[in-house]
Amino acid sequence: MGYEIRWLREDEWDQCLDLLAEVMQANRGYFSGSFARNKETARSLVLVVDGEIASHIRIFDSARNVGGARIRSAEIGDVCTHPRHRRHGYMTALLNTAVQLLYHDGFDISSVYSGVPIYQKAGWVAFPEPDQYLLWRLINIKSLFARTTPVFEERMKSAAEPFQGTLAVSCNGQTGYLEFTKDWVRPLDFAPKPDLTLDLDQLTFFRLLLGRNTPSELGLAKALGLSEKEAAVAEALFPKARPRF
Repeated sequence: MGYEIRWLREDEWDQCLDLLAEVMQANRGYFSGSFARNKETARSLVLVVDGEIASHIRIFDSARNVGGARIRSAEIGDVCTHPRHRRHGYMTALLNTAVQLLYHDGFDISSVYSGVPIYQKAGWVAFPEPDQYLLWRLINIKSLFARTTPVFEERMKSAAEPFQGTLAVSCNGQTGYLEFTKDWVRPLDFAPKPDLTLDLDQLTFFRLLLGRNTPSELGLAKALGLSEKEAAVAEALFPKARPRF
């Protein structure tokens, strides 16, 4: 059966609200109020089959803290598929399309609070926090580095031996580059021969970025074959910090 994935139209609000209330067994007025309050900062992406909304996700344009920088985060909520349309892979298709749209719309990361395995199947990774279950997905490492450059510039000032050269960080099929000089740091689109390369999985990347763990705690020097000098650079760039969201 064919389907269409697109942004929800305003004339479809009633149909969408009925779907949310039925599937989530909640008061329709709650979702109606949320739609009205967040009209400027949230959009619904829907999968439509024969004119009927089969699956829905709500994407909230939010922000999170990395050091002193604010990064753009797409918070995923109001996720549901009508019982008649389940077991067809519609939600996986909807989430995969959402990632592509979020990338082109300038988001850096996406997060969702849930224990449902569908998100991990679609590429989000579990990042347990106290009293909640948080999943993350890297959307665009280049835009993320562009926003956090001042943070890395400040961190490098505290290094015993400041790093000068190009850092490449690869994660989730993407690579971001930062060039360090004596006076400044800047993001690069590409560097043919980086001086230091860190190839990380998503969970490790987020733990380092948010200061949940240091490179030494995660054993990165041994895992990545870093020299003593390179390991010291990594420690300076990713210090221990109390995560602030």
